[in-house]
Amino acid sequence: MLPQQCIRIDEIDAKYQSLLMMFDERTLQIDAEGLYYKDLNCLLRQAICMDIDHIKILNVCGQRYIGTDLDSKVQIDIYGTPGNDLGAFMNGPKMVIHGVGTPDSARRGSGAGIGAIAIPIAQGCLQ
Repeated sequence: MLPQQCIRIDEIDAKYQSLLMMFDERTLQIDAEGLYYKDLNCLLRQAICMDIDHIKILNVCGQRYIGTDLDSKVQIDIYGTPGNDLGAFMNGPKMVIHGVGTPDSARRGSGAGIGAIAIPIAQGCLQ
């Protein structure tokens, strides 16, 4: 495997700059509205490479594979509804869903590592 090349936040492609907001040197917010899942995961990997401890992802709407194969002690707060295979094969991240997870959101395949995913159950939604 090739080592991941780290970049600074100001070096991220200009088309994504408006989606990112730094709260401090360790906390990043990403607006995922209309963002393709591969691009979102690329931004997550770049943030982790920059030693970000806490990532808030807003306006999530069905993006799948969020956090797949991450290997870091980062906390990821997801606001919205993530798609399938949330956190598959991750090792270390803590993910908290502030919204509604689908039944397959936290399905993790073989080889899933250590990490935590918290999906609150909305009252009255499951019959």
